[in-house]
Amino acid sequence: MSSVATSLDSLQLRRLRSFVLPREHGAWGILLIPLVTGACIGLARGREIYPLLLFLTASLALFCLRTPLEIRLGMSPLRAQTPSEGLAVLYASLTYAALAAFAAGWLLWREEAYGLLVLGGAAAALFAAQAGLKKLGRRARLAAQLVGALGLTSTAADLATQLK
Repeated sequence: MSSVATSLDSLQLRRLRSFVLPREHGAWGILLIPLVTGACIGLARGREIYPLLLFLTASLALFCLRTPLEIRLGMSPLRAQTPSEGLAVLYASLTYAALAAFAAGWLLWREEAYGLLVLGGAAAALFAAQAGLKKLGRRARLAAQLVGALGLTSTAADLATQLK
């Protein structure tokens, strides 16, 4: 009997994890490869590591925010079915948003990396475009995936030049 309960707890934990962490392994690669490449170029040009770590924190927090945000906005096939799932999605959204706001705010305030505003606006516009395409259903699935890939990779090329 306890093995059944343990199995159910494990399934519930995996379900909750799918609400708060991006599930697509390819999206992680599409995000991280350009980010690491841009970071290497920036470090090779003598840039400081501190702003780089803040930028990586903001980027990863915003990337992770996408999953709970899509669930809250009804754009995901996943749905929070219990109050505890809804709270997990809410807390994950708030945590990721606060972390991203802190890191991006610090970069804007202390590092004066104002070009990040343009990049953030572009990424937000691409997120909105992807959301609109997802609403069209399966026939726009490929276009939505391409727009998502563009959003993931669009900001990394400028990483080396924006950070002091």
